[in-house]
Amino acid sequence: MTDFDILHYNNVHEVSIQMGHALYDVFEPTTVEDYGCGIGSMLLGLKKSGAGPVFGHELVKEAKENAPADIRGRVNICNIFAPQFKTVPGSDLTLCLEMVERLPPERSDDIIKILCQSTSYAGFIVFSTPTMPDNNPSHINIQPIGKWLIRFYEYDFLPDIDVYDKLLAAWTEIGAPANYLKNMRVLSRGARLGKASDAKGIASSIVRR
Repeated sequence: MTDFDILHYNNVHEVSIQMGHALYDVFEPTTVEDYGCGIGSMLLGLKKSGAGPVFGHELVKEAKENAPADIRGRVNICNIFAPQFKTVPGSDLTLCLEMVERLPPERSDDIIKILCQSTSYAGFIVFSTPTMPDNNPSHINIQPIGKWLIRFYEYDFLPDIDVYDKLLAAWTEIGAPANYLKNMRVLSRGARLGKASDAKGIASSIVRR
């Protein structure tokens, strides 16, 4: 087996499918778009639970080669920053999990713009990235969570604490990897916060590190 096989199948594949089931239970999405989808494990869980259509974007060609047969056709190998790339407009749920830390820092604004433009007005973004330096040499873009939240705020996306609590509980119950539990945030457009002020939502999310 290649290193890619070992990492994705032995370490995270099965639990990622379960995380996809949990995403469906919390959000009940129809259209899902996943940026940095790997071999499509979470998309597979979402699809099996009833979501559809689902779309995944990945830069590494081995991701599609190693994807399970019933999700392989939904894994798109592409450069999301290329001029010809088109998002799937109006996704109910947009995922970007443990991916932006591998991007050049100068692409930080671009990726947040893409995530927000992909998401429907009533949709959600689930975003995860480490916010403290670590020993992974591929993590070249580590920033405090506040800097990421400010970028989302520019597109009217704010931390949705109630939904975050539901997803955190669901992922904790199935034994999701610790980095997802620590780094994950749920965002929705400002109107969904209801009585919570912008400042309260952002502050609460920063505290939950």
